[in-house]
Amino acid sequence: MPEPHADVFGDGLEDAETATIPSSGEEHEGLLGEGVKKFVPTNGPSSTDDLESEDSSLCFRFSICSLAFLCVLCLCVASFLLGTRFETLKHQRVDLDALETKSKMPQERKDLWKDLGTTKIITTTTSSTTRFEGMAEQLTSLETMGKALACMRLTNPDVEAAYPTDAEEHFAEIFYNVSKFVPMDWKPHNWAGYGGPWIENHWINVGKRYLAQRHKGTKLSDVFGPFIPIFVPWVDMAVKSKGYPGGLVKMLTESMRRNVLYITVSQHDSGIFEAVRNLKINREKDMPNLLVLSSGGNGHVPLPLLKQPEEAFPPTPMSSRRYFVSFIGSANMFNKGARIPMKEQTEKWASKTNKEVLVHLGGMKNWREIMQNSTLTFVPRGFGRNSFRCTEVLQMGRVPIYVWNDIPWTFYPNLWDKEIIGFSAQVGKIEETLDHIAKDVSLEQLERMEEKILSMRDTHFTYEGVMDQISKFMTGRDGGSDLRCTVYPYARKKRPRLLRVNRWWLQFRAFR
Repeated sequence: MPEPHADVFGDGLEDAETATIPSSGEEHEGLLGEGVKKFVPTNGPSSTDDLESEDSSLCFRFSICSLAFLCVLCLCVASFLLGTRFETLKHQRVDLDALETKSKMPQERKDLWKDLGTTKIITTTTSSTTRFEGMAEQLTSLETMGKALACMRLTNPDVEAAYPTDAEEHFAEIFYNVSKFVPMDWKPHNWAGYGGPWIENHWINVGKRYLAQRHKGTKLSDVFGPFIPIFVPWVDMAVKSKGYPGGLVKMLTESMRRNVLYITVSQHDSGIFEAVRNLKINREKDMPNLLVLSSGGNGHVPLPLLKQPEEAFPPTPMSSRRYFVSFIGSANMFNKGARIPMKEQTEKWASKTNKEVLVHLGGMKNWREIMQNSTLTFVPRGFGRNSFRCTEVLQMGRVPIYVWNDIPWTFYPNLWDKEIIGFSAQVGKIEETLDHIAKDVSLEQLERMEEKILSMRDTHFTYEGVMDQISKFMTGRDGGSDLRCTVYPYARKKRPRLLRVNRWWLQFRAFR
Protein backbone atom coordinates (compact mmCIF):
# COMPACT_ATOMS: atom_id res chain seq x y z
CA MET A 1 0.00 0.00 0.00
CA PRO A 2 1.42 3.40 -0.89
CA GLU A 3 2.50 5.43 2.11
CA PRO A 4 0.34 8.47 2.85
CA HIS A 5 1.73 11.65 1.36
CA ALA A 6 2.92 14.47 3.58
CA ASP A 7 1.15 17.79 3.30
CA VAL A 8 2.78 19.24 0.19
CA PHE A 9 1.66 22.71 1.19
CA GLY A 10 3.63 22.75 4.45
CA ASP A 11 2.16 24.19 7.64
CA GLY A 12 0.26 26.94 5.83
CA LEU A 13 1.17 30.34 4.50
CA GLU A 14 2.23 32.95 7.03
CA ASP A 15 0.64 36.38 6.97
CA ALA A 16 2.69 39.07 5.29
CA GLU A 17 4.69 41.21 7.64
CA THR A 18 3.07 44.53 8.51
CA ALA A 19 4.86 47.83 8.28
CA THR A 20 6.31 49.28 11.43
CA ILE A 21 4.70 52.29 13.03
CA PRO A 22 6.66 55.41 12.13
CA SER A 23 8.19 57.57 14.77
CA SER A 24 6.33 60.60 16.01
CA GLY A 25 8.58 62.92 14.00
CA GLU A 26 7.49 61.45 10.67
CA GLU A 27 4.33 62.43 8.88
CA HIS A 28 1.80 60.30 7.05
CA GLU A 29 -0.01 61.00 3.86
CA GLY A 30 -3.51 61.28 5.22
CA LEU A 31 -6.75 61.18 3.42
CA LEU A 32 -7.45 64.83 4.22
CA GLY A 33 -3.97 66.23 4.24
CA GLU A 34 -2.36 67.83 1.27
CA GLY A 35 1.32 68.42 0.81
CA VAL A 36 2.13 66.00 3.61
CA LYS A 37 5.34 63.97 3.35
CA LYS A 38 4.93 60.32 2.27
CA PHE A 39 5.99 57.66 4.73
CA VAL A 40 8.14 54.82 3.32
CA PRO A 41 8.25 51.69 5.49
CA THR A 42 11.67 50.33 6.34
CA ASN A 43 10.67 46.66 6.80
CA GLY A 44 8.91 45.20 3.76
CA PRO A 45 8.58 45.66 0.05
CA SER A 46 9.73 48.99 -1.15
CA SER A 47 7.37 49.11 -4.09
CA THR A 48 4.32 47.61 -5.72
CA ASP A 49 6.65 45.63 -8.03
CA ASP A 50 8.19 43.94 -4.98
CA LEU A 51 4.77 42.90 -3.73
CA GLU A 52 3.92 41.43 -7.09
CA SER A 53 7.26 39.63 -7.10
CA GLU A 54 6.52 38.01 -3.75
CA ASP A 55 3.07 36.94 -4.92
CA SER A 56 4.61 35.47 -8.05
CA SER A 57 7.08 33.50 -5.93
CA LEU A 58 4.25 32.03 -3.84
CA CYS A 59 2.30 31.11 -6.97
CA PHE A 60 5.38 29.48 -8.43
CA ARG A 61 5.89 27.35 -5.32
CA PHE A 62 2.21 26.44 -5.32
CA SER A 63 2.45 25.39 -8.98
CA ILE A 64 5.53 23.23 -8.33
CA CYS A 65 3.81 21.46 -5.43
CA SER A 66 0.67 20.91 -7.49
CA LEU A 67 2.73 19.53 -10.35
CA ALA A 68 4.53 17.15 -8.00
CA PHE A 69 1.21 15.92 -6.63
CA LEU A 70 -0.12 15.34 -10.15
CA CYS A 71 3.03 13.40 -11.05
CA VAL A 72 2.59 11.09 -8.05
CA LEU A 73 -1.07 10.60 -8.97
CA CYS A 74 -0.15 9.78 -12.58
CA LEU A 75 2.45 7.25 -11.38
CA CYS A 76 -0.18 5.51 -9.24
CA VAL A 77 -2.63 5.35 -12.16
CA ALA A 78 0.09 4.09 -14.49
CA SER A 79 1.08 1.46 -11.92
CA PHE A 80 -2.50 0.24 -11.72
CA LEU A 81 -2.87 0.05 -15.50
CA LEU A 82 0.47 -1.69 -15.93
CA GLY A 83 -0.38 -4.11 -13.13
CA THR A 84 -3.71 -4.95 -14.74
CA ARG A 85 -1.92 -5.58 -18.01
CA PHE A 86 0.57 -7.71 -16.07
CA GLU A 87 -2.27 -9.86 -14.75
CA THR A 88 -3.55 -10.41 -18.30
CA LEU A 89 -0.12 -11.28 -19.65
CA LYS A 90 0.45 -13.59 -16.69
CA HIS A 91 -2.43 -15.81 -17.76
CA GLN A 92 -1.31 -15.68 -21.37
CA ARG A 93 2.17 -16.69 -20.21
CA VAL A 94 0.98 -20.22 -19.59
CA ASP A 95 0.32 -20.94 -23.25
CA LEU A 96 3.42 -19.04 -24.34
CA ASP A 97 5.59 -21.03 -21.94
CA ALA A 98 4.06 -24.28 -23.13
CA LEU A 99 4.76 -23.40 -26.74
CA GLU A 100 8.26 -22.25 -25.90
CA THR A 101 9.00 -25.43 -23.98
CA LYS A 102 7.52 -27.51 -26.75
CA SER A 103 9.69 -25.79 -29.32
CA LYS A 104 12.78 -26.73 -27.32
CA MET A 105 11.80 -30.40 -27.18
CA PRO A 106 13.29 -32.52 -29.94
CA GLN A 107 10.81 -33.85 -32.49
CA GLU A 108 12.52 -37.20 -32.39
CA ARG A 109 14.60 -38.57 -29.55
CA LYS A 110 16.15 -41.91 -30.42
CA ASP A 111 17.05 -42.65 -26.84
CA LEU A 112 13.68 -41.74 -25.26
CA TRP A 113 13.22 -45.23 -23.89
CA LYS A 114 16.93 -46.02 -23.77
CA ASP A 115 18.15 -48.25 -21.00
CA LEU A 116 19.92 -45.75 -18.73
CA GLY A 117 20.16 -47.84 -15.59
CA THR A 118 21.66 -50.91 -14.09
CA THR A 119 18.65 -52.90 -12.83
CA LYS A 120 15.91 -55.02 -14.35
CA ILE A 121 13.23 -52.36 -14.10
CA ILE A 122 14.88 -50.36 -16.89
CA THR A 123 14.47 -52.56 -19.93
CA THR A 124 11.94 -50.99 -22.30
CA THR A 125 13.05 -49.54 -25.64
CA THR A 126 11.14 -47.97 -28.53
CA SER A 127 11.78 -46.91 -32.08
CA SER A 128 13.50 -43.69 -33.01
CA THR A 129 10.22 -42.20 -34.23
CA THR A 130 8.80 -41.75 -30.73
CA ARG A 131 7.57 -38.17 -30.28
CA PHE A 132 6.89 -36.08 -27.21
CA GLU A 133 3.63 -34.76 -28.66
CA GLY A 134 0.76 -36.60 -26.98
CA MET A 135 3.17 -38.47 -24.73
CA ALA A 136 1.36 -37.38 -21.55
CA GLU A 137 -1.81 -39.20 -22.62
CA GLN A 138 0.14 -42.42 -23.16
CA LEU A 139 1.94 -42.33 -19.82
CA THR A 140 -0.48 -44.40 -17.78
CA SER A 141 2.50 -45.47 -15.68
CA LEU A 142 6.13 -44.53 -15.11
CA GLU A 143 7.49 -47.98 -14.28
CA THR A 144 10.50 -47.64 -16.60
CA MET A 145 13.21 -45.04 -16.61
CA GLY A 146 12.27 -44.11 -20.17
CA LYS A 147 8.67 -43.34 -19.24
CA ALA A 148 9.70 -41.47 -16.10
CA LEU A 149 12.11 -39.33 -18.10
CA ALA A 150 9.42 -38.66 -20.72
CA CYS A 151 7.20 -37.34 -17.94
CA MET A 152 9.94 -35.15 -16.48
CA ARG A 153 10.96 -33.84 -19.92
CA LEU A 154 7.55 -32.31 -20.45
CA THR A 155 8.86 -29.64 -18.08
CA ASN A 156 12.66 -30.03 -18.21
CA PRO A 157 13.66 -31.37 -21.66
CA ASP A 158 17.31 -31.92 -20.75
CA VAL A 159 16.85 -34.15 -17.68
CA GLU A 160 18.93 -37.33 -17.74
CA ALA A 161 18.97 -40.02 -15.06
CA ALA A 162 19.85 -43.59 -14.17
CA TYR A 163 18.59 -45.82 -11.40
CA PRO A 164 21.25 -46.00 -8.66
CA THR A 165 22.77 -49.34 -7.71
CA ASP A 166 22.66 -48.29 -4.03
CA ALA A 167 19.00 -47.21 -4.14
CA GLU A 168 18.10 -48.77 -0.77
CA GLU A 169 20.94 -47.06 1.08
CA HIS A 170 20.36 -43.75 -0.68
CA PHE A 171 16.65 -43.79 0.19
CA ALA A 172 17.35 -44.62 3.85
CA GLU A 173 19.90 -41.80 4.03
CA ILE A 174 17.42 -39.18 2.78
CA PHE A 175 14.55 -40.57 4.87
CA TYR A 176 16.49 -40.35 8.12
CA ASN A 177 18.04 -37.00 7.25
CA VAL A 178 14.56 -35.54 6.73
CA SER A 179 13.40 -37.04 10.05
CA LYS A 180 16.11 -35.02 11.82
CA PHE A 181 14.39 -31.81 10.69
CA VAL A 182 10.77 -32.91 11.00
CA PRO A 183 9.52 -36.07 12.76
CA MET A 184 7.63 -38.52 10.60
CA ASP A 185 4.82 -38.57 13.19
CA TRP A 186 4.35 -34.79 12.79
CA LYS A 187 0.83 -33.87 13.94
CA PRO A 188 -1.30 -32.84 10.94
CA HIS A 189 -2.69 -29.30 10.78
CA ASN A 190 -6.38 -28.55 11.34
CA TRP A 191 -8.44 -26.78 8.70
CA ALA A 192 -12.21 -26.29 8.28
CA GLY A 193 -13.00 -28.72 11.07
CA TYR A 194 -10.79 -31.53 9.78
CA GLY A 195 -7.56 -32.43 11.53
CA GLY A 196 -6.08 -34.96 9.14
CA PRO A 197 -4.48 -37.19 8.20
CA TRP A 198 -4.06 -35.40 4.87
CA ILE A 199 -2.75 -36.89 1.63
CA GLU A 200 0.88 -36.10 2.54
CA ASN A 201 0.46 -37.94 5.83
CA HIS A 202 -0.92 -41.00 4.01
CA TRP A 203 2.08 -40.81 1.64
CA ILE A 204 4.46 -40.70 4.62
CA ASN A 205 2.72 -43.71 6.17
CA VAL A 206 3.44 -45.61 2.94
CA GLY A 207 7.14 -44.90 3.43
CA LYS A 208 7.09 -45.95 7.06
CA ARG A 209 5.27 -49.18 6.21
CA TYR A 210 7.81 -49.93 3.52
CA LEU A 211 10.65 -49.64 6.02
CA ALA A 212 8.93 -51.55 8.79
CA GLN A 213 6.65 -54.13 7.16
CA ARG A 214 7.91 -54.95 3.68
CA HIS A 215 8.05 -58.61 2.73
CA LYS A 216 11.37 -60.33 2.41
CA GLY A 217 12.85 -59.83 -1.03
CA THR A 218 10.79 -56.71 -1.81
CA LYS A 219 12.96 -54.09 -3.47
CA LEU A 220 12.51 -50.34 -3.42
CA SER A 221 11.85 -50.38 -7.17
CA ASP A 222 9.00 -52.87 -6.65
CA VAL A 223 7.16 -50.22 -4.65
CA PHE A 224 8.29 -46.90 -6.16
CA GLY A 225 9.38 -47.80 -9.67
CA PRO A 226 12.38 -45.86 -11.02
CA PHE A 227 12.12 -43.18 -8.30
CA ILE A 228 13.68 -42.54 -4.91
CA PRO A 229 10.76 -41.36 -2.75
CA ILE A 230 10.99 -38.28 -0.50
CA PHE A 231 8.60 -38.06 2.46
CA VAL A 232 8.04 -34.55 3.82
CA PRO A 233 4.85 -33.04 5.35
CA TRP A 234 5.13 -29.93 3.16
CA VAL A 235 1.74 -28.36 3.82
CA ASP A 236 1.72 -29.17 7.55
CA MET A 237 4.98 -27.27 7.99
CA ALA A 238 3.80 -24.41 5.79
CA VAL A 239 0.57 -24.00 7.78
CA LYS A 240 1.82 -24.66 11.31
CA SER A 241 5.36 -23.30 11.13
CA LYS A 242 4.95 -20.69 8.37
CA GLY A 243 7.70 -22.32 6.34
CA TYR A 244 10.20 -25.15 6.29
CA PRO A 245 12.75 -25.85 9.04
CA GLY A 246 16.06 -24.09 8.49
CA GLY A 247 18.50 -26.30 6.66
CA LEU A 248 15.93 -28.79 5.35
CA VAL A 249 15.96 -27.57 1.77
CA LYS A 250 19.72 -27.16 1.77
CA MET A 251 20.11 -30.72 3.04
CA LEU A 252 17.85 -32.02 0.27
CA THR A 253 19.64 -30.16 -2.50
CA GLU A 254 22.98 -31.46 -1.21
CA SER A 255 21.73 -35.04 -0.77
CA MET A 256 19.83 -35.37 -4.06
CA ARG A 257 22.00 -36.59 -6.94
CA ARG A 258 21.61 -34.86 -10.27
CA ASN A 259 21.44 -38.14 -12.22
CA VAL A 260 18.72 -39.79 -10.09
CA LEU A 261 14.93 -39.28 -10.23
CA TYR A 262 12.99 -38.52 -7.03
CA ILE A 263 9.27 -38.35 -6.27
CA THR A 264 7.18 -36.65 -3.57
CA VAL A 265 3.52 -35.83 -2.79
CA SER A 266 2.46 -32.28 -1.94
CA GLN A 267 -0.79 -30.58 -0.93
CA HIS A 268 0.83 -27.14 -0.80
CA ASP A 269 -1.37 -24.72 -2.84
CA SER A 270 1.55 -22.49 -3.80
CA GLY A 271 3.86 -25.42 -4.44
CA ILE A 272 6.76 -26.72 -2.40
CA PHE A 273 9.20 -24.51 -4.29
CA GLU A 274 7.68 -21.21 -3.12
CA ALA A 275 9.70 -21.29 0.10
CA VAL A 276 12.63 -22.67 -1.86
CA ARG A 277 12.59 -19.63 -4.12
CA ASN A 278 12.87 -17.41 -1.06
CA LEU A 279 16.08 -19.30 -0.30
CA LYS A 280 17.33 -18.56 -3.81
CA ILE A 281 17.07 -22.21 -4.85
CA ASN A 282 15.87 -22.59 -8.42
CA ARG A 283 13.60 -25.53 -9.25
CA GLU A 284 14.75 -25.80 -12.85
CA LYS A 285 18.44 -25.67 -11.94
CA ASP A 286 18.70 -27.18 -8.45
CA MET A 287 15.79 -29.69 -8.34
CA PRO A 288 14.97 -30.53 -11.98
CA ASN A 289 14.83 -34.25 -11.17
CA LEU A 290 12.14 -34.11 -8.44
CA LEU A 291 8.71 -35.25 -9.68
CA VAL A 292 5.92 -33.60 -7.65
CA LEU A 293 2.49 -35.21 -7.38
CA SER A 294 0.31 -32.28 -6.32
CA SER A 295 -3.24 -31.96 -5.04
CA GLY A 296 -2.77 -28.21 -4.44
CA GLY A 297 -2.16 -27.14 -8.03
CA ASN A 298 1.63 -26.91 -8.47
CA GLY A 299 3.42 -30.03 -9.65
CA HIS A 300 3.94 -32.47 -12.50
CA VAL A 301 0.98 -34.80 -11.79
CA PRO A 302 -2.44 -33.54 -10.56
CA LEU A 303 -3.99 -35.41 -7.63
CA PRO A 304 -7.44 -35.14 -6.03
CA LEU A 305 -7.68 -32.67 -3.12
CA LEU A 306 -9.15 -34.64 -0.22
CA LYS A 307 -10.53 -33.73 3.19
CA GLN A 308 -12.91 -35.72 5.40
CA PRO A 309 -14.75 -38.62 3.68
CA GLU A 310 -18.37 -38.09 2.62
CA GLU A 311 -21.02 -40.78 2.36
CA ALA A 312 -22.68 -41.41 -0.99
CA PHE A 313 -26.23 -40.09 -1.46
CA PRO A 314 -29.08 -42.58 -1.81
CA PRO A 315 -30.43 -42.89 -5.37
CA THR A 316 -32.65 -39.95 -6.35
CA PRO A 317 -34.37 -39.59 -9.76
CA MET A 318 -32.95 -36.60 -11.61
CA SER A 319 -36.39 -35.58 -12.82
CA SER A 320 -37.40 -34.93 -9.20
CA ARG A 321 -34.45 -32.67 -8.35
CA ARG A 322 -35.21 -28.98 -7.99
CA TYR A 323 -32.01 -27.28 -9.16
CA PHE A 324 -30.30 -27.73 -12.50
CA VAL A 325 -27.01 -26.59 -10.94
CA SER A 326 -26.06 -25.29 -7.51
CA PHE A 327 -23.17 -24.18 -5.34
CA ILE A 328 -22.93 -23.20 -1.68
CA GLY A 329 -19.56 -21.86 -0.56
CA SER A 330 -17.51 -18.87 0.45
CA ALA A 331 -16.01 -16.13 -1.73
CA ASN A 332 -13.01 -14.29 -0.33
CA MET A 333 -10.15 -12.25 -1.75
CA PHE A 334 -8.31 -15.39 -2.85
CA ASN A 335 -11.02 -17.10 -4.89
CA LYS A 336 -13.59 -14.44 -5.80
CA GLY A 337 -11.93 -14.05 -9.20
CA ALA A 338 -13.52 -17.38 -10.15
CA ARG A 339 -16.57 -17.59 -7.90
CA ILE A 340 -18.17 -14.17 -8.36
CA PRO A 341 -18.09 -14.41 -12.20
CA MET A 342 -19.44 -17.95 -11.86
CA LYS A 343 -22.43 -16.67 -9.90
CA GLU A 344 -23.09 -13.76 -12.28
CA GLN A 345 -22.85 -15.85 -15.44
CA THR A 346 -24.98 -18.67 -14.02
CA GLU A 347 -27.79 -16.35 -12.94
CA LYS A 348 -27.66 -14.59 -16.31
CA TRP A 349 -27.93 -17.97 -18.05
CA ALA A 350 -30.82 -19.03 -15.81
CA SER A 351 -32.79 -15.87 -16.62
CA LYS A 352 -32.52 -16.68 -20.34
CA THR A 353 -33.35 -20.40 -20.07
CA ASN A 354 -35.84 -20.39 -17.18
CA LYS A 355 -33.76 -23.04 -15.40
CA GLU A 356 -33.77 -22.99 -11.62
CA VAL A 357 -30.29 -22.54 -10.18
CA LEU A 358 -28.84 -21.65 -6.77
CA VAL A 359 -25.40 -20.11 -6.33
CA HIS A 360 -24.93 -18.78 -2.81
CA LEU A 361 -21.57 -17.29 -1.85
CA GLY A 362 -21.63 -17.60 1.89
CA GLY A 363 -22.26 -20.05 4.69
CA MET A 364 -25.27 -22.35 4.61
CA LYS A 365 -25.59 -25.41 6.83
CA ASN A 366 -27.82 -27.38 4.48
CA TRP A 367 -25.36 -27.42 1.56
CA ARG A 368 -25.51 -31.21 1.41
CA GLU A 369 -29.31 -31.13 1.06
CA ILE A 370 -29.01 -28.55 -1.74
CA MET A 371 -26.45 -30.74 -3.50
CA GLN A 372 -28.62 -33.84 -3.16
CA ASN A 373 -31.49 -31.90 -4.76
CA SER A 374 -29.35 -30.73 -7.72
CA THR A 375 -28.64 -32.29 -11.10
CA LEU A 376 -25.16 -30.70 -11.28
CA THR A 377 -22.87 -29.05 -8.76
CA PHE A 378 -20.25 -26.36 -9.34
CA VAL A 379 -16.82 -27.07 -7.87
CA PRO A 380 -14.84 -23.84 -8.40
CA ARG A 381 -11.17 -23.58 -7.58
CA GLY A 382 -10.22 -22.16 -4.18
CA PHE A 383 -6.98 -20.51 -3.06
CA GLY A 384 -5.16 -23.20 -5.01
CA ARG A 385 -6.11 -24.50 -8.44
CA ASN A 386 -7.91 -27.50 -6.97
CA SER A 387 -11.09 -27.81 -4.92
CA PHE A 388 -12.04 -29.80 -1.81
CA ARG A 389 -15.66 -29.59 -2.96
CA CYS A 390 -14.80 -31.55 -6.09
CA THR A 391 -13.88 -34.76 -4.29
CA GLU A 392 -16.75 -34.25 -1.84
CA VAL A 393 -19.18 -34.15 -4.77
CA LEU A 394 -17.61 -37.23 -6.36
CA GLN A 395 -17.66 -39.17 -3.09
CA MET A 396 -21.37 -38.35 -2.77
CA GLY A 397 -22.01 -39.64 -6.28
CA ARG A 398 -22.92 -36.36 -7.99
CA VAL A 399 -21.70 -34.84 -11.28
CA PRO A 400 -19.38 -31.83 -10.82
CA ILE A 401 -18.66 -28.83 -13.06
CA TYR A 402 -15.10 -27.78 -12.31
CA VAL A 403 -14.55 -24.01 -12.72
CA TRP A 404 -11.02 -22.72 -13.31
CA ASN A 405 -9.35 -19.53 -14.48
CA ASP A 406 -5.63 -19.70 -15.29
CA ILE A 407 -4.79 -23.42 -15.59
CA PRO A 408 -7.15 -26.42 -15.24
CA TRP A 409 -5.88 -28.77 -12.54
CA THR A 410 -7.92 -31.85 -13.40
CA PHE A 411 -6.81 -35.10 -11.79
CA TYR A 412 -7.47 -38.11 -14.06
CA PRO A 413 -7.65 -35.66 -17.00
CA ASN A 414 -8.76 -38.25 -19.58
CA LEU A 415 -11.89 -38.90 -17.51
CA TRP A 416 -12.70 -35.18 -17.52
CA ASP A 417 -11.88 -34.62 -21.20
CA LYS A 418 -14.21 -37.45 -22.21
CA GLU A 419 -16.89 -36.21 -19.75
CA ILE A 420 -16.93 -39.49 -17.86
CA ILE A 421 -16.81 -38.09 -14.31
CA GLY A 422 -17.69 -34.42 -14.84
CA PHE A 423 -17.44 -31.24 -16.88
CA SER A 424 -14.81 -28.50 -16.96
CA ALA A 425 -15.55 -24.80 -17.54
CA GLN A 426 -13.19 -21.86 -17.76
CA VAL A 427 -14.33 -18.58 -16.23
CA GLY A 428 -15.94 -16.64 -19.04
CA LYS A 429 -17.29 -19.77 -20.73
CA ILE A 430 -19.68 -20.98 -18.04
CA GLU A 431 -22.80 -20.10 -20.03
CA GLU A 432 -21.39 -21.97 -23.01
CA THR A 433 -20.78 -25.06 -20.84
CA LEU A 434 -24.26 -24.94 -19.33
CA ASP A 435 -25.77 -24.60 -22.83
CA HIS A 436 -23.81 -27.68 -23.93
CA ILE A 437 -25.02 -29.78 -21.00
CA ALA A 438 -28.65 -28.63 -21.29
CA LYS A 439 -28.83 -29.24 -25.06
CA ASP A 440 -26.44 -32.12 -25.72
CA VAL A 441 -26.49 -34.25 -22.55
CA SER A 442 -29.67 -36.07 -21.60
CA LEU A 443 -30.80 -36.91 -18.09
CA GLU A 444 -30.18 -40.58 -18.90
CA GLN A 445 -26.54 -39.78 -19.74
CA LEU A 446 -26.14 -37.84 -16.51
CA GLU A 447 -27.60 -40.74 -14.55
CA ARG A 448 -25.07 -43.08 -16.18
CA MET A 449 -22.31 -40.65 -15.21
CA GLU A 450 -23.46 -40.82 -11.60
CA GLU A 451 -23.43 -44.61 -11.72
CA LYS A 452 -19.89 -44.56 -13.10
CA ILE A 453 -18.75 -42.09 -10.43
CA LEU A 454 -20.17 -44.27 -7.65
CA SER A 455 -18.46 -47.36 -9.11
CA MET A 456 -15.11 -45.48 -8.98
CA ARG A 457 -15.64 -43.91 -5.56
CA ASP A 458 -13.39 -46.21 -3.54
CA THR A 459 -10.73 -46.68 -6.22
CA HIS A 460 -10.27 -43.04 -7.27
CA PHE A 461 -11.80 -40.55 -4.81
CA THR A 462 -10.70 -41.69 -1.34
CA TYR A 463 -7.30 -41.53 0.36
CA GLU A 464 -6.82 -45.28 0.01
CA GLY A 465 -7.88 -45.19 -3.62
CA VAL A 466 -5.55 -42.31 -4.49
CA MET A 467 -2.60 -44.06 -2.80
CA ASP A 468 -3.36 -47.12 -4.93
CA GLN A 469 -3.52 -44.95 -8.07
CA ILE A 470 -0.11 -43.50 -7.19
CA SER A 471 1.30 -47.00 -6.70
CA LYS A 472 0.00 -48.11 -10.11
CA PHE A 473 1.36 -44.95 -11.69
CA MET A 474 4.87 -45.56 -10.35
CA THR A 475 5.04 -49.31 -10.96
CA GLY A 476 2.69 -50.03 -13.87
CA ARG A 477 0.81 -52.55 -11.73
CA ASP A 478 -2.53 -53.72 -13.18
CA GLY A 479 -1.93 -51.83 -16.40
CA GLY A 480 -1.21 -48.47 -14.82
CA SER A 481 -3.27 -45.60 -13.42
CA ASP A 482 -5.65 -42.83 -14.51
CA LEU A 483 -3.13 -40.24 -13.27
CA ARG A 484 -1.28 -38.31 -15.98
CA CYS A 485 1.77 -36.07 -16.28
CA THR A 486 1.54 -32.40 -17.17
CA VAL A 487 3.88 -29.45 -17.56
CA TYR A 488 4.80 -27.91 -14.22
CA PRO A 489 2.99 -24.53 -14.07
CA TYR A 490 5.12 -21.47 -14.64
CA ALA A 491 6.65 -19.79 -11.60
CA ARG A 492 5.07 -16.48 -10.69
CA LYS A 493 7.74 -13.85 -11.08
CA LYS A 494 8.26 -11.21 -8.46
CA ARG A 495 6.69 -7.94 -9.48
CA PRO A 496 8.60 -4.67 -9.69
CA ARG A 497 8.08 -2.48 -6.66
CA LEU A 498 5.98 0.00 -8.62
CA LEU A 499 3.56 -2.71 -9.73
CA ARG A 500 2.93 -3.80 -6.15
CA VAL A 501 0.51 -0.87 -5.96
CA ASN A 502 -1.78 -2.97 -8.14
CA ARG A 503 -1.66 -5.86 -5.64
CA TRP A 504 -2.74 -3.46 -2.91
CA TRP A 505 -5.53 -2.18 -5.14
CA LEU A 506 -6.81 -5.69 -5.86
CA GLN A 507 -6.86 -6.51 -2.16
CA PHE A 508 -8.64 -3.25 -1.43
CA ARG A 509 -11.32 -4.05 -3.98
CA ALA A 510 -11.70 -7.56 -2.56
CA PHE A 511 -12.62 -6.23 0.88
CA ARG A 512 -15.01 -3.53 -0.30
